[in-house]
Amino acid sequence: MTARSEQPGPRPHPRIPRATGLPWLGPLPQLLRDGFGYLLEARRRYGDVYRLDIGGLRTVVLNHPRQLRHVHLDRAAAYHRQGPLFEQMRRVTGNGLAVSQGEIWRTQRRRVQPLFHHDRLAAVHRLLDTAADEQMPLFERAARTGTPVALGPLLARTTMKMTVRAVFGSGIPDATVDRICPDMEYAVSYVVLATLMSPLPRWAPRPGDRRFEQAIQRLDALLTQVVAERRRAGERDPGDLIAMLTASEDDAGERMTARQVRDETMTLFLAGYETTALALTWAAHFLSTHPASMARVGEEADLAGGAGGGGAFDAHRLPYTGAVWDETLRLTPPIWWNPRWAVEDDEIDGYPIPAGTAVTPLAFVAQRHPEVWERPHRFDPDRFAAAPGIRRRPQGEWMPFGLGRDHCVGRELANLEARIVLSKLAQRFRLVADPAHRVRPVPLGTLRPRHGIRVRLEPRR
Repeated sequence: MTARSEQPGPRPHPRIPRATGLPWLGPLPQLLRDGFGYLLEARRRYGDVYRLDIGGLRTVVLNHPRQLRHVHLDRAAAYHRQGPLFEQMRRVTGNGLAVSQGEIWRTQRRRVQPLFHHDRLAAVHRLLDTAADEQMPLFERAARTGTPVALGPLLARTTMKMTVRAVFGSGIPDATVDRICPDMEYAVSYVVLATLMSPLPRWAPRPGDRRFEQAIQRLDALLTQVVAERRRAGERDPGDLIAMLTASEDDAGERMTARQVRDETMTLFLAGYETTALALTWAAHFLSTHPASMARVGEEADLAGGAGGGGAFDAHRLPYTGAVWDETLRLTPPIWWNPRWAVEDDEIDGYPIPAGTAVTPLAFVAQRHPEVWERPHRFDPDRFAAAPGIRRRPQGEWMPFGLGRDHCVGRELANLEARIVLSKLAQRFRLVADPAHRVRPVPLGTLRPRHGIRVRLEPRR
């Protein structure tokens, strides 16, 4: 008798490594103590894919650009934007592009995308430039103190004013702008707190929730008024984003409803204001600790905007400033994580991802991956300035604005704001770090500096 030859069965999937920690709490104490240090060390210890269990949260963490491409690009239809963070964002944005899915997303994307082409941003550029000039006295007063100042609040106020002007135009009185800013700042910041409180039972008190609802109601009332005015204006386009949104059409020639204009406007604020302000704060930190880069940005601003200061800057004539911005977004991307929910069974690098699994791609770690980036933790704008083809790098290696169909539609607007602000600051001041102030990133909803950024503003002239 001959022995029956056995066919080899399917190879079993490897088990995803699980980050160790305390019972139920998992590695939460380490994350609270040094969140990004822990995440970088966890990649070294467990590999590019591992499980992170904290209390009731269970997620598969992804760290390699290859895996981010898989989730956000190659298999994007299998991973949806779901969960507490997106539920809270919808309270602000409704069905805006940042949270919508399916046919609603596709229709709105086709309407909104053309508004951010270079030719359409020319009118917005003027609004941004004027708004930035109006905020420069804030920095001049800080410079006169001769002492280190917290730069984050000044940059946040500047970015908010610029965003309000870009969205509403110059026809909104300053008093109205001043009234909008606190409500928008609170609404944006409360989203993270509301997400953290989402596991609480319905009857549990949620501090700040009533104020949040009131802020949204006031913003809605203003948006309704402005949208109605833009519709009455007809063909007279004042050049602001609400006018462009109101006039935009889909492939069938249909325009947005007032509610859709409202949702996309709130999306611009939520996605563009805080993240741009945070990234500018990080850029100021890197410039304050790298005097040679600080000097190059100032020299470039002189050439692009005139030596007297206060000039309008053409973003295309600021390549090194753009490289500083790109390198800042690589090292400290405000959207440092981008959670998704698997709606189909999948496999990532040989590991099974059943439907219903939460996955968390970490842009912060992927953009510092040692297999991809030389000297990954070093601030080096020349890695962008010296390589015109940098955008041809494999997708996923640099993705501060998202990837694939989910990439941020306001990317060019944020880039424009950043170049304007950095150039105007560098033309007027040298930023000098406060040696007594320790700067560390903290992983909240967005990537923030713990205890802020403190610098001294020294006049250049």
